[in-house]
Amino acid sequence: MGKKLAIIGLSAGLLGGGAAGLAFTGTTGIAAATATLARSRGARVFTTGIEAPVDFVFDSANHAEQSVFWQGAERRYIEIMWQEHRIWGVTAGIIANLAKRIAW
Repeated sequence: MGKKLAIIGLSAGLLGGGAAGLAFTGTTGIAAATATLARSRGARVFTTGIEAPVDFVFDSANHAEQSVFWQGAERRYIEIMWQEHRIWGVTAGIIANLAKRIAW
């Protein structure tokens, strides 16, 4: 039967998490059609899962650089709008970094 998930790479590390200053490393894999995927119990901040087309989210024309003044400093982040969904911050940063690394 073989593996149901193959890890194909890691992204460059990103800092996020607001005041907590957390470090994130995106992990990319290929899931078999028979794999059952579930969100982590730790992903409580996400209320819905979305599936946006790879062609759309990897296209740099859909990556908007935004900034906000927060805790005394300007913070920059990437935002990707898909339908009514806003993909931003570390999640969008991981997507943008991966798209650059594979020269999408």
